[in-house]
Amino acid sequence: MTHQLTAYEALVFPDYGAFELFDADCDAHDDDTLIARARADVAAGNGYEVRICCVQATHRVKLRIETWTGEPPTPEGWEGRRDLRMELPTGQLVISEGTMGARCVTVPTGDHHARVFYRGREETRGTTSSPAQENELSWQEGGEGLEGTEEYLVRLWPETPSHRSP
Repeated sequence: MTHQLTAYEALVFPDYGAFELFDADCDAHDDDTLIARARADVAAGNGYEVRICCVQATHRVKLRIETWTGEPPTPEGWEGRRDLRMELPTGQLVISEGTMGARCVTVPTGDHHARVFYRGREETRGTTSSPAQENELSWQEGGEGLEGTEEYLVRLWPETPSHRSP
């Protein structure tokens, strides 16, 4: 029976409208093809990194990363998903916020399915017309504003030779 191993949750700043996930040993770099695919499909990967593009770049988004022993059940209430894969040789998953910094989360090592779910994108899209308006909204609402409205759930589980993700 499949069960959840770990869970990590944080607010992540989408620097230039995106954030990336990759193994600490990965030589991640700007890949124009990956960036274009992520912009078109919300998330894209190349086996070594996953880039998630957000609809805005003015406030933090909620990110939850879960690891599972096998393919987990599909959660309800999410607008869409992308199925990808990741190689995690060190088990140190880097969450990169571009120029805002990075942090690491420990996950099981190996090749993994990476299923990215998303929601709150439409609620966030077009809610502010400028960073100044967003700052005013955040201040008026006690500093929270729209933080965490846009959400991403990344579920990782071991890849088996008979069932490989794209």
